[in-house]
Amino acid sequence: MFFLDIMEKQAALFISAIFLPLSFGIYSNQSQILSNLHTDLIQNIKYKTSIRPELETNVQFAYTLVSINDFDEIKGKIYTVGIIYVTWNDLRLSWNTDDYAGIRFISVHLRDIWRPDISLLNTAGKFEIFDYLQDKYIAWVTAKGQVHYSLGGVYSASCDPDVTYFPFDVHECFLTFVPFSDIFFLDVFKNMSIELAEPHFNSSDISDEDGEWKYHPLTPCVRNVGNSNLFGAIFPIRLQRRWKFVFCNVIIPVFILGYLNLFVFFIPVEAGERVSFAITLLLSYTVFMIVTAETIPETSSPMPLLSYFLVFKLVYSSCIVISSINISRIYHRKQDCPIAIIYRRLTHAVECIEKDILAKQEDKENVNTDENDSEVMKEPLTLSWVRVSKALDKILMTLFFVVIVTETIVFFAFLLQSYSKNILDMSSKICGDFSECA
Repeated sequence: MFFLDIMEKQAALFISAIFLPLSFGIYSNQSQILSNLHTDLIQNIKYKTSIRPELETNVQFAYTLVSINDFDEIKGKIYTVGIIYVTWNDLRLSWNTDDYAGIRFISVHLRDIWRPDISLLNTAGKFEIFDYLQDKYIAWVTAKGQVHYSLGGVYSASCDPDVTYFPFDVHECFLTFVPFSDIFFLDVFKNMSIELAEPHFNSSDISDEDGEWKYHPLTPCVRNVGNSNLFGAIFPIRLQRRWKFVFCNVIIPVFILGYLNLFVFFIPVEAGERVSFAITLLLSYTVFMIVTAETIPETSSPMPLLSYFLVFKLVYSSCIVISSINISRIYHRKQDCPIAIIYRRLTHAVECIEKDILAKQEDKENVNTDENDSEVMKEPLTLSWVRVSKALDKILMTLFFVVIVTETIVFFAFLLQSYSKNILDMSSKICGDFSECA
């Protein structure tokens, strides 16, 4: 066994001694061929990086959204992380594979070849998206002269947000890529045309989840910029706010405080706690608005409906405080003070309604008209400020109840309209009207 092990080791060393030099030689030979090919393409033909391959060069462009770094709905800026794919043909970089040991593609520095000067038109930062002078930017060239290049980075763009239906707001931002170098010579030269290419990855496969926004790219399109002849590739992005946090921590507490205000009228005036309870609720609204101020977007164009909703609740609570104070004053008035005719009529109306309700409940359909008339004649003599305050209690409680229910219905009607209009509509507002879409 010992001799067998020695023979196996010697055989392995013998094979390694033969094939390793061959493999290094093959690698060295292939590397030399690649070097010669690069020299023939770039140097021997005196390649000019400033000369376009053709008068009208067709550039295929694709953009894959990876994630949203930040979306500032107040300043109207979006910061995206994405991957850009660019492909074009340059026949000066083609070769015969038989002359170069079957090599079908080669890598070159972007600074050594012509490249399309594509810029982000609606940028919130720099126009240029490629820094071609850096050595790290490498393109792949096929034997047919097709150049492929990809780049990943953070791209900031301006946006036109609409927070009217916050927190159920939906925004559509877009990135517009154009051949920036052709802007000044559209009437003299044919501009470089841009077509949409298929991305190598789907956004859903590599996108990261965001805690505040749901986002996904919409169907891109190629269209002219404004009324000019310059065409650009537009990539729309749809952003939908995750509304559960705001709904549970802002909207529901506000509704609870609003309906809790109605219980002010259930507290007896003689208890002396009605006004203090109403003021406590008003202070709760004030503190709550201060706390939630950072949650609501601080913008006036347009202003969120939720801001109007909170202001209305504050005014609503203030009116209840004022009403509670006035009812307490009326309750404690001296009996020798004359009662105004408006108070008499309101009190009689409320008490008559109560009697009618009780009569219907007790099945008293036949009531003596003379007795009712005599009671009505006697009531002005026995009417007191206590009875007036109780009647006003019932009137104001009914009024505020109708107001808050109406306000609740109107508010949620606007939210449902926003949901059906924006959230369920998945079409692009920018590219939806154009036929040149991918």
